Amino acid sequence: MNASGWIESRVGDFQLTSSWDIKPGQISILFGPSGAGKSLTLKTIAGISTPQRGRIEIGGVPVFDSSNEIDIPPYKRQIGYMPQNYGLFPNLNVRSNIEYGINAESQSYISDKTNSLIDRLQLTSIAQRNIDTLSGGERQRVALARALATSPKMLLLDEPFAALDLDLKRSARQEIRTILLNENIPILFVTHDIEEALTLGDRVQVIQNGSIIDTGTPVATLTQPNSIEIAQLTGIENILELKVDELLPNEGIIVAGFGNSLTLEVPYKKVDPGEIISVGLKASDIIFSTTNPETRTLSARNILPGTVKTIEKTAVGYEVCIESQDGLLLHGHITRRSLEQQNIHIGDSLWSIFKNSALFILHN
Repeated sequence: MNASGWIESRVGDFQLTSSWDIKPGQISILFGPSGAGKSLTLKTIAGISTPQRGRIEIGGVPVFDSSNEIDIPPYKRQIGYMPQNYGLFPNLNVRSNIEYGINAESQSYISDKTNSLIDRLQLTSIAQRNIDTLSGGERQRVALARALATSPKMLLLDEPFAALDLDLKRSARQEIRTILLNENIPILFVTHDIEEALTLGDRVQVIQNGSIIDTGTPVATLTQPNSIEIAQLTGIENILELKVDELLPNEGIIVAGFGNSLTLEVPYKKVDPGEIISVGLKASDIIFSTTNPETRTLSARNILPGTVKTIEKTAVGYEVCIESQDGLLLHGHITRRSLEQQNIHIGDSLWSIFKNSALFILHN
């Protein structure tokens, strides 16, 4: 049973316009920066916030319809909702927190359902512990168990990994994805973390300033975005403004220039000669060389000489910025070991090397 709908909602000066259509067993990612309207979308679907206009259907049954004055209360919508802070009761232990989400008169049913969730989410050893004694990862699994305790027809997850450290996030993702897919219900998962979107999502919607600006598969939409707006959201380090010099459709390339002498080969798209195009390039797709490589020995067609302008430490190595003679700035990533072995310093000559397939044209 699909979960689908559309909403128009205003909170103060903020206007949210959103729509969705999620299949059973599908994890749909709502991706965007803080303040874009992600959490408000979830709260509106859950019934915590009421839109001005819209229609929300779960399994073909409307739970909200502004035209027909339908507004089913949150506890009757059969939606599992896991907020950012998990919403657990600190005065209750793990078992009691899970039981709280089960709406049933039969104590034996409540007990059996709780035991099943405790077993599936590997909570047996901590079932009697209070919430304030648990780690971030343990609290996450308890919150997920409570969201699933209602046997929901749809699941809403609001940045469930936000409170976890990086190593725990990565180890938990596949485990959580397996649990979620076994439920075979539509899932809407909010995040502003591109790695989470790529790891967990089947589909992605990009939201900014209260509007959906793109929809597609996570890889196609987020790793080689179509627009400058999404490139900036996803942290594409290099957005270059180039002038189209030559179109070579038979070879599948565009020759585009910067300044007086610098030219690059870009994958072909239908553009006009002389047009200024915006081109994206990820820092991780650049290779550096301290000597001038010969073009005929490389499959990469773009080789740019430049001077090291800055070297900045990052979480996984260093980001090196080089400046070409024409003033083009390129940011690339390099490991500490490579930086030391190549003996790269600010002011050194350095060549940037990348394939034309690493470049993608962005729409303004």
